[in-house]
Amino acid sequence: MSWQQRSWFYTLAYAVGFTPWDRSDVIPGQGDQVLGVLAEQENRGGPPHGRAVDVGCGKGRYSIALARRGWQVTGVDAVPKALALARQRAQEHQVQVDFVEGDVGRLEQLVEPGVDLFLDGGCFHGMSDGARARVVRAESAIARSGATLVMVAFHPMAGPGPRGATRDDIVAAYHGWRLVDDVALKVPAGARGPAARARPCIYRLRKL
Repeated sequence: MSWQQRSWFYTLAYAVGFTPWDRSDVIPGQGDQVLGVLAEQENRGGPPHGRAVDVGCGKGRYSIALARRGWQVTGVDAVPKALALARQRAQEHQVQVDFVEGDVGRLEQLVEPGVDLFLDGGCFHGMSDGARARVVRAESAIARSGATLVMVAFHPMAGPGPRGATRDDIVAAYHGWRLVDDVALKVPAGARGPAARARPCIYRLRKL
């Protein structure tokens, strides 16, 4: 799916209220598991921890969680309605997040260099090869040396849902980054739908 197609799809989805990827119960405990991977980074010192970018932030669930943990967060998404909801959520949680409308493949035009952390909660795994290459270039352009990228990705599968990405797909795409580890998300027994079938994993990469 091209970026233009993705943008149209997500704009329509938010317009009609069909946003299953932004439900906290898609994979129970997913948010805690993803943010738990950041413990090593956070434990290097007390807040503020540094600058973070939430890539394809949607309604801001991860952005807000990072801000509450002491990160200076920019959330980027192409859907105005999602960003409006994200800003409302941030206000309710009394945290400061800079939500920016734009193409995540052009992050270098939206965010100043020197980013310490990127969080991709399900953006990369739905993109075409060309869109993936643009995102990696953009992230690399604004990442400081040693920056961390934490990504949630489904494995490829048949049927409806994201395209998916394997460990090898991610390693091949992220030139100039090193895969630190990958951790399978715990999917509860009896869970249904794409999230249950796609063997979701958390990948952590480090900028060389």
